[in-house]
Amino acid sequence: MKLLVVTPTLGASPFLPGSVEAVRSLRARVDLRHVLAVPPGEADRIAGLYPDCEVVADAGREGGMYGAINRALFSDAKWDWFTYINDDDLLMPRAAEVIREHCRAGNERVIAYGDVRNVREDDTSLGLQTVERSPRYFRPLLRQRISIFTQQGALASRLAAAELEGFNPGLRLCGDLDFWVRAIAAGFAFRYYPGEVAHFRIRQGQLSGDTPLLLEEWERIVRILELPTPLQMRWARWRFRMMNAPRYLERLRAAGWTRSHELLGSR
Repeated sequence: MKLLVVTPTLGASPFLPGSVEAVRSLRARVDLRHVLAVPPGEADRIAGLYPDCEVVADAGREGGMYGAINRALFSDAKWDWFTYINDDDLLMPRAAEVIREHCRAGNERVIAYGDVRNVREDDTSLGLQTVERSPRYFRPLLRQRISIFTQQGALASRLAAAELEGFNPGLRLCGDLDFWVRAIAAGFAFRYYPGEVAHFRIRQGQLSGDTPLLLEEWERIVRILELPTPLQMRWARWRFRMMNAPRYLERLRAAGWTRSHELLGSR
């Protein structure tokens, strides 16, 4: 089993060295290749800075982040499973344990995810992101703009990438959500692994802070899912709030009473 870790980057992030080092630290426990998808003009410079990473040219400004990820997914690289991580985020040691447990024959139609901690630019914690542990509640939550999990550290197979034809480069913010929603519609299973697999950094100027665009893309994406009954949606929402109560309290202490998408827009 070989894991592909993709990092789309313009090469200017001050956090990129830390992101690369976090992936590098997993190599002793996981057979992986780390591919940096960069603007063509930056390829030689980035390759010189990170000789143990592979570098591919991204899809240009029009392709955006998700076009860059696709370039890595559909290059000639040999791999069996993949995850992607932004150039300011971190994979944590727990990710290696999940990779070794999940990425095996028989799980090709099962997508894995775990816990992600939101952090500030200075690495101080904003709390664990809320998460839905049971896939049976994904549809009623998504139709209510409730995030089911965070993509950092999520694992999907080569079969999933091929069947779903990668990510939609026409989306700016919610290409990961679109990928998971299309996986749900296609009958892929999902499995939650407890433990902190990644850190998601919330910082000044990041694209995900564009809350109106994020919500517009979200609504467009989830329309393909069957609309649950009002009772199903109320129960799913109440259950989600109760199961994530400790995480809401942690976020309240760190950032006040703020919804997930509002937290992104309040940097």
